[in-house]
Amino acid sequence: PAGWSDLRAAFEKTGKTDLEDFFEQWLTRTDIPDLDLDQITVQEKKGQPILSFVVVQDTDAPYDLTVPLTIRTPRGEIQKKLTLTGKETPVSFPVKAVPAELILDPNADILRTQGPAELVPSWSRFDGASKKIAIIAADTDADRFGPLVEYLQQTGCTIINEADHDTAPEELTTNAVLFLGQGRTSRSLFARSMHPAGGFTLEVRPHPLNPGQVAVLVSTASRQETALALAKLRHYGKYSFLHFDRGRVRSKKQIAVEHGLRYPVAPPPAGIETSRALDFSAIIDQLAGKRVIYVGENHTSYQDHQLQLRIIRALFARDPALAIGMEMFDRSTQQVLDDYLASKIEEKEFLKKSNYFNMWRFDYRLYREIVNFARRHRIPIIALNQNRKVVSSVFKDGDFKALTPEERAALPADRDLSLPGYRDRLIPIFKMHSGSEDRGRFNGFIQAQALWDETMAEAAAQYLLSRPQDRLVVIAGQGHVDKKSGIPPRLARRLDVSQAVVVNNDGREIDPATADYHFFSPPASLKPLPLLGVQLAEGPERDGAIVTDLSPHGQARETGIRKNDLIIAIDDEPVTGIEDVKIIMLYKEESESVRVRVRRPHTLLPDETLEYTVPLKRAISPH
Repeated sequence: PAGWSDLRAAFEKTGKTDLEDFFEQWLTRTDIPDLDLDQITVQEKKGQPILSFVVVQDTDAPYDLTVPLTIRTPRGEIQKKLTLTGKETPVSFPVKAVPAELILDPNADILRTQGPAELVPSWSRFDGASKKIAIIAADTDADRFGPLVEYLQQTGCTIINEADHDTAPEELTTNAVLFLGQGRTSRSLFARSMHPAGGFTLEVRPHPLNPGQVAVLVSTASRQETALALAKLRHYGKYSFLHFDRGRVRSKKQIAVEHGLRYPVAPPPAGIETSRALDFSAIIDQLAGKRVIYVGENHTSYQDHQLQLRIIRALFARDPALAIGMEMFDRSTQQVLDDYLASKIEEKEFLKKSNYFNMWRFDYRLYREIVNFARRHRIPIIALNQNRKVVSSVFKDGDFKALTPEERAALPADRDLSLPGYRDRLIPIFKMHSGSEDRGRFNGFIQAQALWDETMAEAAAQYLLSRPQDRLVVIAGQGHVDKKSGIPPRLARRLDVSQAVVVNNDGREIDPATADYHFFSPPASLKPLPLLGVQLAEGPERDGAIVTDLSPHGQARETGIRKNDLIIAIDDEPVTGIEDVKIIMLYKEESESVRVRVRRPHTLLPDETLEYTVPLKRAISPH
C-alpha cells in the first residue's frame, strides 16, 4: 500500500527536489486559484507600446503558479508564461503591436475558477445547483412531467405551479430554474422554443437574470417518455440540448464556449475601402429590395433625422407602398396619429392628444418634417412603442405585478432575454443611466428593454402581416435596431422578411454584425428654441406648472416671476401642466415676448393672479 506521503518521498528522492509546498498547495488546500487581470494599460514609450497589468489572486492565500498568457495583436499572437507568487503580481513588458485582447490560461491548462463565459450551460449544472426551482406551466398537463417532478423534489428542488403562484423576482434571480412546459414565465425570458413535437426534450441556456446559473426548458409528449428519458439523463450531464424518443437519445448538443479569461485591450478600428464605397442612390437601390429598413438614431442628433427623412423620401419615390414605424409613439396613440395624418386634427391637438412631451420628451422639431412628409403623402405611421409608464414600472419593480390585468394582457407574451450579446450590450448603458452596478436593478432594466424591443417587433410584424405589399421603414434608437439583439432578430422570429439596418456613423467602430450600411453625414443642428428661463414641475391636479427654479438663461427672473409661482396661461392659452408649456413654446420665436399669467400662493392672504411680459432668449443648447 502507498499513500500520498510515499509518493511525495519517492518523487523528492528521484527529483532531488523538496515537494512539500507543491503537495500542500495541490492536495491539501480546499480552495482553488481565482484569477483576474486589473489595471490593464498600453502606453507608448520611445516608439514602442508597453503593456502593463496586474494579475490578482482572489484567495485567502496566494498560490505559486505559472500561468500561460496569449496576447492577440494585429500582427499575430504572443505567448507568455507568468510566474505568480503573491496576491497581486504587476506585469509590464514591451510588445511589437498594440494588443487587441489578453487571454489568461487560453487552453484551461491549470486548475482555477472558470469565468462565466467558459461555463457550458449543461444539465449537470442545474442538477448540482444548491438553489433551484422548477416552474410548471399553467396551461400544461403536469402529470406528463410526474417522474421528473418526483426526482427534482428528492434533490431539494422547489416546485412551483404557475397556475397558483406568480413567480417573485427573487425566486427567478437567486435560483437556477427549470421550466416544465412553456408558460408565461418561460416565454417572458426565452420567447417560445421550437422543440420537437414528440419524445422528451431538455434544453439548457444561460440564465439571463442570474448570471453564472442556468435555465432549463423541458417539454415531453407523455409521462412514459419522461420516465424513460429520466432513467438515462444522468449519463448526459455535460450536454446543453437533449432529445429522447422512447428513452433513446436522438440528438445531443453541447454549446461551444471559448476557454480562457478574456480581456479586451484596444481592438483596432475597422475601416472601409473607399473605392468600394457606395453613393446614396446605389444604397437606396439595395434598400428598395428589402421589406423592412431600420434607420437608427441618436435621439438628439439632427443629422440622424435628416438621414431618416432623406431615405424615406427616396424609397417613397421608388415605390409609394411604404409605411413608417416610429419608436417615438406608443401603440395607444395610433388613432391620434391616424387622425393627424388624415388632417382631421392640427399639430397642437395632435401633440396634446398623443401625449408626446410626456412620453417621448425630445424636441418635436427633430421629427416634425418626417411626420409632415408622411401627412402630405398619406404615408401610414405605425406607433411601435410600449407605454413609457409600463416600461418604467417593470424597470423600477423588476417584475410585472404592479401592472393592471389589462396592461399585462397587452404585453407581447414571447420576450427573449437570452439573445447572444444582449446582456453584455445593455450593461454599460445601464451603468451610464443609473451610475450603479446593482444586479437587482439591472434585471429590471433588461426586462424593461426586452419589453420595449419585443413590443416594437410585434407591432411591426402585425402591420406587415396586414399589409403584405408594403415596406416598412423603422425609426428607432441605434441600440434598438442592432442586428444581433435588437428588433431585427425579434421580428424575424415572428415573420420571415428581408431586413436591412442603416445608421449614421458617430465615431463608433464599423461592425457588420450590427448594421448593414454606415453613412457619414455632415454635422447639423436645429436653431435653439427660445427660453422663458424657468424650471418646472407639474402643478396639483393638472392645474398649471409650478416654477421650481429660475434660470440665468432667460428673462423670467428679471420680469418678476418667482419660485413657487404657478403658471396658468401663456399668451392667454391655458396651461394645465408642463406639456402645455412645451407645446406653446414650440411655436415661439426668439426676440418675441410672451405674456405669462401666474398664480402666486400666500400663506395668510388669498392667492393673487399676476401677468408678466417676458422677452424670450435663445437657448444655450441646440436641443
